[in-house]
Amino acid sequence: MLVGTFIFTFGGWNWVPPLLVFFISATLLTRWSRRRSPELFQENWEERGRGLNQVLANGGGGIILSILTFLNILEPHLVFVGFLGALAGTAADTWSTEIGVSLGGRPHLLFSRKLVAPGTSGGVTSAGLWGAFAGSLVITLVGLILFISGGLNWFIVFSSTLAILVAGFFGSLLDSALGVWVQVKRYCDYCLKDTEKPIHYCGYQTRIVRGLPMVNNNVVNFFCSLASAVVAMGILKLFS
Repeated sequence: MLVGTFIFTFGGWNWVPPLLVFFISATLLTRWSRRRSPELFQENWEERGRGLNQVLANGGGGIILSILTFLNILEPHLVFVGFLGALAGTAADTWSTEIGVSLGGRPHLLFSRKLVAPGTSGGVTSAGLWGAFAGSLVITLVGLILFISGGLNWFIVFSSTLAILVAGFFGSLLDSALGVWVQVKRYCDYCLKDTEKPIHYCGYQTRIVRGLPMVNNNVVNFFCSLASAVVAMGILKLFS
């Protein structure tokens, strides 16, 4: 409600459909993942729960971009493409996680063949990568419909949709890369499990094994969302 209100107020009505498509698809995918792999879902839920901080991390970039277009700091279409790129990156990451955990089997770290537990940040599978592409594609198609209905010429439509699709998939890969190299990883000596929480669900205090203490999953998501927006706007500028 908070993110949607800000984006509608500062961005306008055409900023809302992509947000709704992301929200509905993410909700349905999460429910499907829960039903398909209930034990695995429960085990990883503490890492994947979507509380206020998680929602703001995924939608904060959109709020910033909507304010930029409201203040008319940058060209409106450029900022809108950036917003769709940010949303495509978020959707790609969400689809990759849910599909990868449910269908991908045992993931390995990006740029490495080291196997990790399903749901581990930075872990990828073939199914997850296809899920990332599909998530980015869905938001891109919503943008395509909006561009065509807005009467834009074919070249702008083509360059805009390509920018969104590439930026979304890039955002998902960047999320995995940062999950491996930068994101904090902790270990629970009581449960003998990896986690990202200072206090594990068992109540035991965890210890840092790698990564930066202040860079958790929400920080990575927020950064990747903004990075996807910058990539989308950069690609569009290259075509202009």
